[in-house]
Amino acid sequence: PPFNVFCTMLKIQSITNALEQWAPPSLALSYDNCGLLVGDPNQRVEKAIVSLDVTEAVVQEAINQQANLIIAHHPIIFKGLRSIQPTTDSQRAIILAIKHDIAIYAIHTNLDRVDDGVNKALADRLNLTNRCILEEASNLYKLITFVPTKDLQTVRNALFAIGAGSIGEYEKASFITSGVGSFQGSASSNPRIGKAGEFAEVEEEKLEVLLTDTLLSSALKTLHEHHPYEEVAYDVVSLQNKNQNHGSGMIGELREPLSSDDFIKYLKNHLGLQLVRHSHPIDNKINRVAICGGAGFDLLKNARQKGADAFVTADLKYHNFFDADSTLLLCDIGHYESEHWVIQEIKDYLTRKFANFAVLSITVNTNPVHYSISIKDGKGKKD
Repeated sequence: PPFNVFCTMLKIQSITNALEQWAPPSLALSYDNCGLLVGDPNQRVEKAIVSLDVTEAVVQEAINQQANLIIAHHPIIFKGLRSIQPTTDSQRAIILAIKHDIAIYAIHTNLDRVDDGVNKALADRLNLTNRCILEEASNLYKLITFVPTKDLQTVRNALFAIGAGSIGEYEKASFITSGVGSFQGSASSNPRIGKAGEFAEVEEEKLEVLLTDTLLSSALKTLHEHHPYEEVAYDVVSLQNKNQNHGSGMIGELREPLSSDDFIKYLKNHLGLQLVRHSHPIDNKINRVAICGGAGFDLLKNARQKGADAFVTADLKYHNFFDADSTLLLCDIGHYESEHWVIQEIKDYLTRKFANFAVLSITVNTNPVHYSISIKDGKGKKD
């Protein structure tokens, strides 16, 4: 049916909460500016439009489509603005959005660093199998607390509800050990069990759950809200374990090995590319392929360590190609070309979360880079 039939109106906060369950803002890199950049979180919206960037043309399309929320991968505001005047495209876009009560939300490097975000979208188009994160984040903690036996389920379920206890493809993982806790409150204490100033022993359960650093603050808040004790005993232990679900880049395998030349053609065919900038072809067949949507040259070392035959990313500089050293095929496919696939991922995610909420994909091509390609014919002439 048309989008204006049977559509649900939602608060922006409900939509952003769902997006942040998928890609927590705390995963974003320090230079980034994710979240709601323009608008009121309590505003009700009937339709959203998803884009890679926010430009004046994107805002105009939102107006034309009667969408009052733009969800973009790239933030329209990166640094502090001293003024907003119609002197640049981005500032004109902000002014136009405010005039028409259109909110703007950015989901950037936090979506780069989840295993089902930007790099998953690119890996899907390349049909990569046996995938894993290229550079796993080392941001895991173990939360240990001690709970009266009768309150265990309340506390544990509250921690599970915010995402604690997730390990790879499993959730609600915990470990419990029974024991006896003891305490004696001061004369001014207000214990739930026992009396102030008296020694008490309580049958307790030692509860252990795994956390990411993105959940640590909310987990401690949740623990204090649901634990029955006036003073909650807990330990937070930093772990060296790698995080299987969060990190940068991705690596996988082709369904069949390809030569360098055939791999370049494969990239063009599967990603609809006009051109691929690449290092010198390598002699070995390409089987393991590392990828990083956007600027990912810093992950070249990780690609080598994980046995990549090719590394596909964007925004490479001239001297970066020397670092391939003829042992790995280094490919620059363009920033927009490596990331615009995530528009459909965002749309699909929100459609699954909110079945009757209208989510549109942008039709404007926001790629600021254009290509003029000269091709020689068989007689040596150029088109």
